Amino acid sequence: MIKPEIKEYPNYSISITSADQKQVYIVLRVNAETKRRDYKSICKEMYTEIAFFIEEHKVYIFHERVFGSLALHEVVLQIRKNIYENIQVSSNSPFTYVEGTPYWGEGIAGISIHGILIDDTDEMRYVSDEEEVCGIFLKNKDYQSLMLHSIHVKDNRLDSYSQTMLMFDRAKRILEENGFSFTDVVRTWIYLADILAQYDDFNRVRNYKFKEFGLIQSEIETGILEQIYLPASTGIGCNNPFLASGVMDVYAIKPSSDSNVIIRNETGKKQKSAYRYGSAFSRSMVVENEKRKAVYLSGTASINEKGESIFIGDICGQIDETYKVIRDLIQNEDVTFDELCEGTLFIKKADYIHQHEKYVNETGLSQLPLIPIIADICRDDLLFEIDAAFVSNK
Repeated sequence: MIKPEIKEYPNYSISITSADQKQVYIVLRVNAETKRRDYKSICKEMYTEIAFFIEEHKVYIFHERVFGSLALHEVVLQIRKNIYENIQVSSNSPFTYVEGTPYWGEGIAGISIHGILIDDTDEMRYVSDEEEVCGIFLKNKDYQSLMLHSIHVKDNRLDSYSQTMLMFDRAKRILEENGFSFTDVVRTWIYLADILAQYDDFNRVRNYKFKEFGLIQSEIETGILEQIYLPASTGIGCNNPFLASGVMDVYAIKPSSDSNVIIRNETGKKQKSAYRYGSAFSRSMVVENEKRKAVYLSGTASINEKGESIFIGDICGQIDETYKVIRDLIQNEDVTFDELCEGTLFIKKADYIHQHEKYVNETGLSQLPLIPIIADICRDDLLFEIDAAFVSNK
């Protein structure tokens, strides 16, 4: 097992969390004090560190996301290509670039990587669609999994409603071409341009498609809404380099017939099913076997069990409520914040980062591997949101 550690450098910090003998999370977060420095050099430093780590430990990158200003996309693309090719990692390997604007302005906020250690019995390959590599397939003795990156519609002249329909259709087709269906999806990350203008339409499309794909039945008794198998999800307001209305990362898992992998959802105590108010996602999904338990936390904000935004206009109240919701949910699974492997912190205004720093310092949570970015959340009155992955080794 790779030794967990946190390393601090002048320009960035890196958190390494070993999920089990096979998986590792690497989170690099740029320090605010570097805001006036050369981001090309900082990006090169971070990718050099990534390359050194994955080459030393023979790690294969399964999911990679970069959060930064859109203006730096081409710079990151070229640096990543040059460094990866030096260690014989394909420059065509998929990754997702999200407009994750740092709270200090232009620049790179951070890089999040989910890596896999494979052996001779495992199979790993790239997945292509429409003449581009868009995903990674993994097969081991316990399960098959597929991670799709930046699924979007290339014709950005279409309205957002049509693009969303086609985005889900494209994801479904790629899944099926590789032996999966949407019922195997445990997690989606969906980054929407101008989310406040399109979120209602987005929810209508997702609900319609999930019914078409067999995830939601036409008639559901109110009392069992918390039991519906829906992917955990992030739906957040971030632009993308393709100028599409949205991009989506998709994580699907299919346990083998003789494995003891269990997949289920977890709602927690303080929030009920988001489907009660029209959003088709689970509060979290749990994937576990006899060795480990992973909790994939959906984007979580200050919403009560009735689906109402609370602590309106109060950033400190929303931060506290969000952490309480998360704490209650993970406690149901005997998981703690010490087992948080990676996540993203979304704030509506740059100044809110100071209230968050004060909160985590006072509560002893300041070492969490969260990448903070400025983003619109799905409701204009929500100021703060977190998504994350927790892994507990049994």
